[in-house]
Amino acid sequence: MALLYYEMLLNAGVATEKVKNNLCYLYGKRGAWFEAKKIIESEKYISKLLYAYAYGALETNQDNFMQSLGQYILLDKSGRLALLSAAYYEKRGDFPRALTYYRLAYQKNPSDLYNLFAYARALDISKHYKEALKYYKEALRHTNKNKELYSIIKKRAAQLTEAIL
Repeated sequence: MALLYYEMLLNAGVATEKVKNNLCYLYGKRGAWFEAKKIIESEKYISKLLYAYAYGALETNQDNFMQSLGQYILLDKSGRLALLSAAYYEKRGDFPRALTYYRLAYQKNPSDLYNLFAYARALDISKHYKEALKYYKEALRHTNKNKELYSIIKKRAAQLTEAIL
């Protein structure tokens, strides 16, 4: 029902950024890439719209996720599309491919805490403990001590340190 209302707003010329973003997200949930692509192209490929579509497609595990977004993953400098692609493959049980995309997300934007943490976590799951510990420690240096993520990272880094020694 929401999709219909957003389409009506778009067609009525009330195409705010929020309307377009929510519409791309809903198209993603349905795997309706061609509809979303029209909006994305009309906005000169605004990254937020691509992320909205990708997030919706990820939530519903759309089969056309990579077919739709593959060409944009390498162009995206933030690493967000690579991170969402990694989550897509992890959700599908293809962890080796997920690890490749977690690494790509980190390489594209190593200063992004979530890319860094996700890569450390992926290395940890893949039993690359020494390498994971290195990235967890790096994440600790970039995390505010008051955030919940800090305590999660600190706990896992301590566990790995103890296991490795």
